[in-house]
Formats: sequence, structure tokens, C-alpha cells
Amino acid sequence: MNENISTVARVINKIPTENKNILLEIGDSTKKSLVFILNTNKKLLKKAKGVLTDDVIRVIGKAGGLDMIF
Repeated sequence: MNENISTVARVINKIPTENKNILLEIGDSTKKSLVFILNTNKKLLKKAKGVLTDDVIRVIGKAGGLDMIF
């Protein structure tokens, strides 16, 4: 897909992965998506570590398959 995407949504769940990446499950009243944050982007990873469940965040990234944002 690789199209640019921007959305504002509530954090439903935050899952740290074995490889020290972070997976955020976000959603609003119409849709849920997964946001994958790579550990290679240290600045973004630091911000993601401070995100809590029920926080409302803006996500800008690339759309992937299966409702994923990178």
C-alpha cells in the first residue's frame, strides 16, 4: 500500500515486542488500527513509551496491509 496516512485516535492497548519495538492498538468509533513503532527511531520510541492507554494521539505514517500503520 505505502500511502501516507494521518489520524487521531484513542490508544486501546500498548504492546512492547520481544525486539523492543512498540505496537499500539488505536481506534475510534468507526475503526481500529495497529501502529508499529520501530526501535530504530529512538526519538519516536521515547515518545511512544510515554503513551498511556486511553490517551488520544495523532499518528502520521505509512499505511500497511491489515489496518497497520508504520
